[in-house]
Amino acid sequence: MEEKNTFYPNVWQSIGLTVLGFLFTLLYGALIGFIYGFIAGLTGTESVFDPANNFL
Repeated sequence: MEEKNTFYPNVWQSIGLTVLGFLFTLLYGALIGFIYGFIAGLTGTESVFDPANNFL
């Protein structure tokens, strides 16, 4: 029974960290997309999104 008590918190902790990391990834991607979209809208060009241009 003691093994069960130490097992389940680790499972919930790993699940929580996975969800948290996934949300941070989405948030970071949205932040980057917003910044580059704002730059492209401000300059009037979309050269930021050009793969041939090594801006990134």
